[in-house]
Formats: sequence, C-alpha cells, structure tokens
Amino acid sequence: MIDSQVGTLQTALNVSSLPAGLAARLATVSGLAERDVAGRSLASLRHRLSPVLQADLLGLRRIDGRVVRKHPATGALQPVPGATVHVEDTDGSFLLYSPPQWPDWSWLVPFKVRREEIAIAHTDARGRFSVGIPRWDVEAITAWRQGRIRFSDFSRPRLRDVVKDLDGCSCDSAEAAIRKADFLARCRKRLGRPLARRIESLLHEQPAGTAEEIESLLETPIAPERPCALAEIGRPELLEILKAVAGEHGISPQVVEEADFGPWIGPLWRGSHLVLKLWTPLLDAPDITFRVTGDRGKGVDEEVLYSGGFFDVAWNQGGIPDLTLTAFREAPALRRSLRPEQGRLLAHRPKPRFAAAPPAMAA
Repeated sequence: MIDSQVGTLQTALNVSSLPAGLAARLATVSGLAERDVAGRSLASLRHRLSPVLQADLLGLRRIDGRVVRKHPATGALQPVPGATVHVEDTDGSFLLYSPPQWPDWSWLVPFKVRREEIAIAHTDARGRFSVGIPRWDVEAITAWRQGRIRFSDFSRPRLRDVVKDLDGCSCDSAEAAIRKADFLARCRKRLGRPLARRIESLLHEQPAGTAEEIESLLETPIAPERPCALAEIGRPELLEILKAVAGEHGISPQVVEEADFGPWIGPLWRGSHLVLKLWTPLLDAPDITFRVTGDRGKGVDEEVLYSGGFFDVAWNQGGIPDLTLTAFREAPALRRSLRPEQGRLLAHRPKPRFAAAPPAMAA
C-alpha cells in the first residue's frame, strides 16, 4: 500500500518496487513482458518505457471526491470529515446473468477476485478528498472496457444518469429534466413500469427543493429489484454453468475447479442495444475501487462506512467528475485530526493516452 499524501505516491513509485497489480497493468499498457516489470521501480523502467509511452502516462491522475451520508430525517447529504479513503487496484472474473425479460440489465457473480490497496487519502472538514492514481492504471482499464462487448456502456446508474440517458441532457440540466411533464411516461417506456414506479415514489418521497436536496435526489442509485431466480442458484449450479461455458471461452479447468463464488453484484445497466446470452463469462476485468473507513479512536478497529464495487466509476468516459461516496451506515464520531492538505496531489488532470497504437489485448 502506498500513502498518497502530498505527492509521496509519485516519489514512492519512482524509488520502490511497484505493487504487483500496478506492475501487471504497466506491462499490459506498454507491451513489455510482465517479468521485466515485476519487482522494479518506475524510475528504473523509464529508459524502456519512454520509447513506447508518453511521459505523462507514467505520472498521476488526480481524482477528487467527497464522502457523505444522508441525514436520516431530511435525506440531505452531509459531509463525513476525517474518514480514510482506500484506493484498491482490483481484478475480477465473473459470470454475467442477462435474463431476456430484463433487456437493460445484467447481474454478475464473481468467481475469482484480486484486490490490492495502492493509495489512501483522508477527507477534510467538508468531507472532500483528492487522490493520485497512476495514469497507466486508468489506461489499462479503459483499453480493456473499450475492447470487449461494448462493456464501456455498462454502468451502475444513479437517477442523474437515467435522466441524462432519457433526455440527452447534461448533468447541469438534470434538475429541469425531472420536472418535465412527460418524464415519468418516458421512464415507463424506457425502463418498464416497476422501475418507473420506483422513480415516481422517489420523487414524491424526496421532493427536490434546495440545491442540497436536488443533489441528494440525483445521486440516488436507480436499479430494479434482483430477480428471485438468483436466490435459487447456488454454488453447485454456478459451477455447472461455469463448466458448460468454459470450453467455448477458453477457461482452463484449473480456474473452474478453483472458482470461489462471491455474492451477486449489480445490476449493471447495459442498455437494450447490447444483447447478451443468458450466461456470459467475463475474465480478468481490471478496475479501481474505493473503500471508506472511519477511525473511532482508543484502539478500536476502523469501521467500514462505504465499500464500492466493480464498475462504479466510468473510467473509460474521459473526464471523471468528482466522485460522491455515500456512507451506507452512520459514520461514527470520527476523532482523526483533520489535515485539509492531506491527500492533495497534482493540480492538473489531462486525459491519459497512448503515444502510439495500444498493444494488442488478450481476449
């Protein structure tokens, strides 16, 4: 794990051996053999990387965000100061379940997952944080998503994203879009009646008034209830499904035998333009995920306030807006001394890019 406080991440990458996950991603992006990158520092690799990658791809990309919680009575978003934001480099292999009666949605069950913490930051008095992430890590994720079954279209939508999809509007005009008379009618046509009723109920329960209330409303996750059929699919059934698709997709028997199925993830919104089989394997999906903990002091272990999942951030969409991480439980009385400058890195955030054509990506 590398602490991202005040530029120390870049220094650490230059002088210390790269974490295993970051080294593997750098090898993928650069075309170097993984064995030539493993155990090396970034500084020691620059002479080999400079001919194939632009120099800025070896730097950091600054990601800004905030950690909030909903007021139990009003639903307004409140900042969570003094929390620790953990940045995790992750890889996962999944079985995608895409039932035909849900043309816009897919659910995932992981059978192989690797996580590695690569950076941390701390929230200031306003709940805000900044963290530096290696640009080649983001580039590897972007290249992977854009090269597979239009996976760049997958997302975990909030009401803001649904509004944008329905109305073709910018996030700035989302407030006006939800006030249009035909908004719910278009929701029913695009998303189906059950989810449209959920949105209608949400609008009635949490009417948008102040700027904070509007922001809270637009940040609400929107997704259908999980199909009841998933509760009836246990490990034996999943193992048989994985065996059935393994040969067609080149999954080794060893991976099948070592499969460790986790809890269902999703749904992910794929859009009805992307038609998938009922079961689709997804192998070695790279991602960067976030976890937030709060220190309660007096030697008590930190409590997990937020644990993000795969595909929460659309890394492949170019400019990433400020992240909003909403605590799923009451944040404890945090006692960490606040340092507003903590975690502040690089003042600019150019879009990562290749110097030349990207290397071929394995299927």
